Amino acid sequence: MRKSFIVIFVSLVLSTLLCKPVLAEENANWLDGFQLGGYSSAGITLHRDQEAEAAINEVSLLLTWTGDSRLSFFSELELERPLAWNDDENFSRKESRLDLERFYIDYNLSEKINFRAGRFLTPNSRWNLLHAPPLVWTTSRPLATTQLFPTATNGVMLHGAIPLEKGAL
Repeated sequence: MRKSFIVIFVSLVLSTLLCKPVLAEENANWLDGFQLGGYSSAGITLHRDQEAEAAINEVSLLLTWTGDSRLSFFSELELERPLAWNDDENFSRKESRLDLERFYIDYNLSEKINFRAGRFLTPNSRWNLLHAPPLVWTTSRPLATTQLFPTATNGVMLHGAIPLEKGAL
């Protein structure tokens, strides 16, 4: 467990060193397109007949790169359940795990078609494409997104939109 925290810390420091504010510079280089972000969620469960539970559900680190070309990069490293508490055990980290949720490169073939290669979320309806807790469509994941399809896929994908008169296909 200590090794995973060291890996996350070193990754965060290295990522921060690579990222800097985007300024209008004449000497722009490929490092200028990096951005670092993230999100986290926490929850409290109060059972009627059992002890109360509280947990930090996830801490995600997002690293993206968009250059002046058609190429872009996206990654998401997530630490799941890094800390939990209940009345019996006090604080616990035994359920925590590190997960590389997304790690892909996009190449824009045209205005309508993009090529993606790497590890990405399985494109299963609108629910799975956007899965950060404050931005999801329901309070819990539908069974179809957890039981029928894997959350993430390793491979290649063509994606995009074909414009129509009143929308897109």
